[in-house]
Amino acid sequence: MNRPPVSFVEKVIGLVESKCSASITAGGFEYLDGLYAQYSEHGQDDSWLLDHLRRQFCYVSNPPAWIEREPAWPFFEGRPMLFVGQHSIGVEHHEYAGSGYTVYLFVGRKERGEGFELEFREVVQSEAVAQAVEALNT
Repeated sequence: MNRPPVSFVEKVIGLVESKCSASITAGGFEYLDGLYAQYSEHGQDDSWLLDHLRRQFCYVSNPPAWIEREPAWPFFEGRPMLFVGQHSIGVEHHEYAGSGYTVYLFVGRKERGEGFELEFREVVQSEAVAQAVEALNT
């Protein structure tokens, strides 16, 4: 399989971040190979690409509200996982888990015989890291 050109990779990264509140940096580079093949089959139609990406980066009710600048959408079995939800851990729970963190929960599905198995992944982002990055960029 031919590797996608850099211009396509840059286009997808930009669309995924700006239109889907997501990223491909957390395991999506092999996803790009298949996506480029499909994009080519559809005549390199950018409207098809955006519609396809929006259908691939799904969420149960709302997209993630990332507290760090970099989205970290995980992949499973070569596909973006379904975003289930997020929960912030505040100071009232400091003694159990620290504070200033947001946990993002994702789920993926793997076919197993006549059934399937669910795979859950969590992404944790820190308000302290977000503030430090912001300070470096100002």
